[in-house]
This record gives sequence, C-alpha cells and structure tokens, in this order.
Amino acid sequence: MPYNNCQKIMEDGHRCNKQFRVPSHLWVLKFCPECEDSAKLRKNRRVSESNEIKMREYILSLMERIPDTSKLVIFHENEHLVGIEERVETIKDQLDEYKRVFGDIKGQLTRSRNFMLNSIEDTHREMKEEVNLFKENFNQATEPEVVRINRHLLTLSNRMHHLEQKVFAIIEEIGDED
Repeated sequence: MPYNNCQKIMEDGHRCNKQFRVPSHLWVLKFCPECEDSAKLRKNRRVSESNEIKMREYILSLMERIPDTSKLVIFHENEHLVGIEERVETIKDQLDEYKRVFGDIKGQLTRSRNFMLNSIEDTHREMKEEVNLFKENFNQATEPEVVRINRHLLTLSNRMHHLEQKVFAIIEEIGDED
C-alpha cells in the first residue's frame, strides 16, 4: 500500500508532514486523519462566528457591570513602586557600607604589605651585612674553615636571591593595584 505525507500547514508555519496510508497511489488525499478531522470542524464558519458574537456581547455586558478598575490598577502600581523605592534605598545603604568596609580592608592590606616589605628589606640588609662580614674574615681563615665559609656563603647567597625575588614580586603586586 502506498503512503502520502500530510500537506497541512501548522501554526508554526511548517507542514505536519506525517505519513499516512492511502488505498492506492491514485487517491488524492492531502491531509492525515488527525489534520482532516480538524479541517472538517472548521468548515462550519457560521457557528464559530455566532460564538464570537456571543462572546463579544458577554464581555461588553461585563464591562458595563464592573466599575472602572484603571484607578485600582494605578493605585496598585504605585504601592509596588513604593516597595521598590524602599528596596532600592536599603540596597544603596548596603552598598555604601560595603564600600566603607572595602576601603578599610584595602587600607589594612596596604599597611600589612608595607610592613612585610619593610621586614623583608631589613632581613635582606642584615644578610648582606653578614655576607660582607664573612668576606672580610675569609682572607684570615684556614683551609677547612674556608670550605665551611664557602658553603655558608653559598647558602646566604641563595637566601638573598630568594628574598630579592619575593621583594620584586611584592613591589609588582603593589604597583598593579595602584
């Protein structure tokens, strides 16, 4: 048995395109059984027009019986706006509080960074002085002491290098935030 595809255009603008069976290829059915039923219901145009007229008359009678509600709607909208204004004010107050707290935190961070930077610079200066002292005493030392002092100098040099990297990183962070 042959099949046809439904040609009914749906509400979204596309075809139904359902496949349905026809007794032979000579039949000229264009719609599937579901779409054909809805097309048959729509053929009685006079009944649908009379229903629309009745509905329109009913709505007009309701409009005459019910008082003007536009004033009530405006009043309700104004109440809604008052609530929104109050919420906006509370949000503004919270935002001001957050800005104040953020400023306090930023000041505290700046102070702690400056303190850390100063302490690192002091430690760096002390280590440099210690290295210079070892260099002065190096010439007077004996051979086993020289090996020990070299090892100690290498350790101090590595520590200084590490501290210098930290100082430069902190300085870059402070420069980026400003």
